[in-house]
Amino acid sequence: MFLRVLPEHGGAVALLTNSQLGRRVYRALFPNLLRDAFGIEMAPEILPQNPSADLDTARSGRYRAGKAIATVEATADQLTIADHMGTTGTAHAVGDGSFVLDDPDADYPMVTFDGDMMGYFCSAWKRVATDPL
Repeated sequence: MFLRVLPEHGGAVALLTNSQLGRRVYRALFPNLLRDAFGIEMAPEILPQNPSADLDTARSGRYRAGKAIATVEATADQLTIADHMGTTGTAHAVGDGSFVLDDPDADYPMVTFDGDMMGYFCSAWKRVATDPL
C-alpha cells in the first residue's frame, strides 16, 4: 500500500496492490498523479547509505514468518537473503541493524534486525536456526 496525504492541498493519493511490481507501479504513477492533481513535484526516493556500517555475521541463519522461511547469509561486506518465494537479494548496511536491498525496484527495500527478529517483506521473522544452510 502506498499513501500520500496532502492536507495542505485538500487531498490524498493511494495505491493498493499485492503485485511483486507494486513499487515499480508506484514510482511510475505517483509523480504524474501528484503533478496533475495537485501541481506538486514528488521528491525522488533516496534510500539511506552508510558504507562504513559493519555487517554482523551473527545475523546469519534461518528465519520464519508463519510457514515461510528465509535464509540469511551475512559476510563482511553484504547480506544475502533467499526467501520462501524463491527470491534472492543482497543488501548493504545503512546503520545499526538496518539494511537496504540492492534492487531499487524491491517492494520492501528495508531489512531490519532486533535480537532474533528480522523485519522483511512487510512482516516479522523469528530466527529458527543459526546455520544458514
